[in-house]
Amino acid sequence: MEVAVGSSWNGEGTILIGSGGNGPVARLSSLDGTTAPVTQPDPESGFTGDLMPWFLPDGRRFLYLRRSPKLERRGIYAGSIDVAPANQDLRQIVATPLGAIYVPANAGSGGGYLVFQRERTLLAQPFDAARLRLSGEAVRLADGVGYRLDSGFFAATPDVLVYRGDANPLVQLTWFGPDGKAVGVAGEPFEHLSTIGGVSIAPDGTRAAVLRIEQEHRDVWIVDFVRGASARLTLKGNVRAPVWSPDGSQVVFWSGRDATGLYRKRADGSEEEEQMMASLKPANPTSWSPDGRFVLFDIRDRNNSMDMWILSTGDRKPRLLLATDFNEGQGVFSPDGRWIAYLSNESGKEQVYVRGFRPDGSLEGKWLVSRGARSVSPRWRPDSKGLLYLSDDLHWMSVALSASGPGSLQAGPPAAFGELPPDSALGAFAPDGRRMLVPVTMSTAETAPFTVVVNWQSGLAAAR
Repeated sequence: MEVAVGSSWNGEGTILIGSGGNGPVARLSSLDGTTAPVTQPDPESGFTGDLMPWFLPDGRRFLYLRRSPKLERRGIYAGSIDVAPANQDLRQIVATPLGAIYVPANAGSGGGYLVFQRERTLLAQPFDAARLRLSGEAVRLADGVGYRLDSGFFAATPDVLVYRGDANPLVQLTWFGPDGKAVGVAGEPFEHLSTIGGVSIAPDGTRAAVLRIEQEHRDVWIVDFVRGASARLTLKGNVRAPVWSPDGSQVVFWSGRDATGLYRKRADGSEEEEQMMASLKPANPTSWSPDGRFVLFDIRDRNNSMDMWILSTGDRKPRLLLATDFNEGQGVFSPDGRWIAYLSNESGKEQVYVRGFRPDGSLEGKWLVSRGARSVSPRWRPDSKGLLYLSDDLHWMSVALSASGPGSLQAGPPAAFGELPPDSALGAFAPDGRRMLVPVTMSTAETAPFTVVVNWQSGLAAAR
């Protein structure tokens, strides 16, 4: 189970937990602690993750949010804990990128409402929890309601509605040294509602490709450190995982709009993006080989396990590089092109492994180099004689590596690299490995108030 996003508890001791990644909604027994999936994300059908569950009054059926690279398929769906994950109903109830809740009508009124949010508008619409159908029209409850990632800032009972605005603090890309002290900034700040989904620094250290997520839109922006300016690189939205070419002239990324697949585009934006490979499933690029011949990328299989693939930039043919019943992914080429460091949970928890990479694109050897890791790509030292990884207790660790010959590697004991800020998992190290660029939320004196509305359903009778 990945990071939990959303939960709901019925009266029989069953807790539903949503996935913060590409996983399913899972049921957790409060009696014995056992877990089991109740939904099944299916990337081939356009569903990449299930989250924000909400039990309906019968305690068996539930609402949940489904992620999809296709904007029109993102929305609220209904499931049942009595139905096998592969057999859940795939009819969309309402289109929205944020989680929704069901609120029974006031006592004696019967029925209930689906309360959901689109952008910053909070809505309620009559909903038949037995037939799983909406009726009437959606009624606006409030404007200016805040949100963060997949969650709107609201809660409700039949009698009371509470929501909160957003003070819109700013986010600033900030340089940090190993001692955890800020040593500079990059680019201009931007609103907090524009979430950072990842940072990738160009090989020459003068620019960064930043994935900015603005609810339904995910685009790559190029931040120029010299000019202190930012420019949007992709214009169609729903982009993932920007990675630089070794010469810093291009950025490769996955796009879920129009013809889905891997694309590359010149970093100066002077040319249209070019598709390198078609893929209905999200194929997240993780590294481009130093000689420019290969791109590593991850794809989840039908069992929701992550596999590592490799794409030849010459003939544009993808090939499965590493696949087991476990997760293998987030691979990174060493600067000399001889090694690939990657993450796997084959031992029961995430660990960093290193394998040799032959010129023909095959792997050799296998070495465990970590003592527990988080799901963040490891970073190589510029000389390929060591790497950094994020430990399972959220500290950056350094490991020295030495090779005595082909197919031979020795790893030293992991040592603490330094104290970096909490959001460093979303940051990127400079090419020299001495600084890290991290998105930091700037403090603001303004506090968004909570608004409480009593007897909020009184104005909804006309919609029923």
